[in-house]
Amino acid sequence: MLLTRANISQLRVPPGKAEITYWDDEIKGFGLRLRQGGAGRWIVQFRNAQGQQRKLTLSQIPMNSVDQARAAAERVIRNIADDRDPQAEKVALRKAREVEKFKLSDLLKLYLPAAKDRLRASSYDEVERHLQIIWAPIHSIAVGALDSRRIALELDKIAKARGLITANRARSSLSAMMGWGIEKGRVDSNPVINVAKALKREPKRERVLTDEELADVWACCGQDDFGRIVRLLILTAARREEVAGARWPEIDLSRGTWQLPAERVKNGRSHLIPLPQTAVSILRSVDRREKRELLFGEGEGSFAGWSKSKARLDETIASRRQKIATETGIEPLSMPPWRIHDLRRSAATGMARLGISIAVIERALNHVSGEFKGIVAVYQRHDFQREVQEAFAAWAEHIGAITREKNSDAASR
Repeated sequence: MLLTRANISQLRVPPGKAEITYWDDEIKGFGLRLRQGGAGRWIVQFRNAQGQQRKLTLSQIPMNSVDQARAAAERVIRNIADDRDPQAEKVALRKAREVEKFKLSDLLKLYLPAAKDRLRASSYDEVERHLQIIWAPIHSIAVGALDSRRIALELDKIAKARGLITANRARSSLSAMMGWGIEKGRVDSNPVINVAKALKREPKRERVLTDEELADVWACCGQDDFGRIVRLLILTAARREEVAGARWPEIDLSRGTWQLPAERVKNGRSHLIPLPQTAVSILRSVDRREKRELLFGEGEGSFAGWSKSKARLDETIASRRQKIATETGIEPLSMPPWRIHDLRRSAATGMARLGISIAVIERALNHVSGEFKGIVAVYQRHDFQREVQEAFAAWAEHIGAITREKNSDAASR
């Protein structure tokens, strides 16, 4: 049958059939496919250079445009003669358009919920900040168009604006997301792996705050969740996730103890912390909320917002130092950069300066290395609880002394 505008209006799907294709007598492989209850579609059936049978739908051409459909069919056939595969090209074009629409921000929306389920709260906060804030300039770029050159340029900007270590961390967060995207079939490759780290060898974390710095941190803590958490970190040498996720059932204020369960401890060993009186007083100032075991934070989770709170604390410390310098007529001495985890190292170092043995300090910090590794871990069963209690009491007394001295000096000025 020669398909013409006059006769196609008479064509129907025979009773009992779901569809039928009427082939044109003039152009081999050109036809009109009709489906029961649906609109007609012009099609071209052909074999590509590999001998595979293909069927291409000319979906953009209306059913009554026979001449347009015939011309399109002839173009397809010419392309076949040139060893081109129109159907494969159509699929590739559609895929390319889908890739162009899938931005880095779209991948981010899929990745963050998955990351939140598997990462510790503090780790997730850092990853979220890297991806949401630091990498924001490339959010609008299609994932498929993101290459190593673009990432390297942005990483240089991050290093200059935020420092080499932050750039390294941000690079790792982005690379982890791209790797996850490959596993989930949303990304074809990870261009981050071809971008060098901003800092090849990072310095070891050895920062220990001086007594004066600890006193400044203590004095500048506000009467809010973050301020209480930081002071408790100074007094207990605990990890920040342990304090931020503290729950009332773990704490016995009458006995002055905090029992950290194994599932909340990094090394998987439960840890009993004898609380000095100063720590007990801080905990008593925390409002108990009905049907909520967590001491700190809002909603269902523990305390979050570390970066912003830490930045505000640093600003307060800088302002305090500036004020003192102005009053005394000396040059203000800025406080070197420090991290929340440095408080734990500072407490351990401070205890050692007070004459407390390394064995007791390791018990206080719940370490399983050093004095308590190997055969000692098997046969040494003394719990050191009395010695640990005395160590925390001595450390709390020291903190009280340096903060009182700092406040006394400030008042005398």
